[in-house]
Amino acid sequence: MVELPSLILEAPMFSDLTYREAETLARHMQVYRAEKGVVIFREGEPSDYLFLLLSGRVDIAKTDQSAESKSFAAIGPGKILGEMSMVDGECRSATCSVLESATLAVLLHESFLLLVKTSPMLGYKILLHIARQLSQRLRHTSSLLVDYLP
Repeated sequence: MVELPSLILEAPMFSDLTYREAETLARHMQVYRAEKGVVIFREGEPSDYLFLLLSGRVDIAKTDQSAESKSFAAIGPGKILGEMSMVDGECRSATCSVLESATLAVLLHESFLLLVKTSPMLGYKILLHIARQLSQRLRHTSSLLVDYLP
């Protein structure tokens, strides 16, 4: 089986890390397996971790004003999820469920703070990647919402 540092480097978000940096990050992560139908996190729940999807597919859904759950994305391997709650400490903004059996590498907020303390440059790189991802998502969302403005 491929080792976690190699899988981390396959993720577009972390492809510019060195192998040594990927090893350091891997030491701060825990790997879990989740079967189809498992809810990884629910909208509104408090949380303090992000995860890198190593294999499988997950669904992202949000509850609308009439309390109906609406799926808006299916995410595949190599993507990071849950970064907003880890960074801002707020409750989950959506629900994440497993569509196809998945393997996840989890980074707890506490582990991230330790990583930043012991490897500040790596922590900086990860935060920069998270900021870029959040910016890209905001730009995408803004372009979708512009058609609904008066």
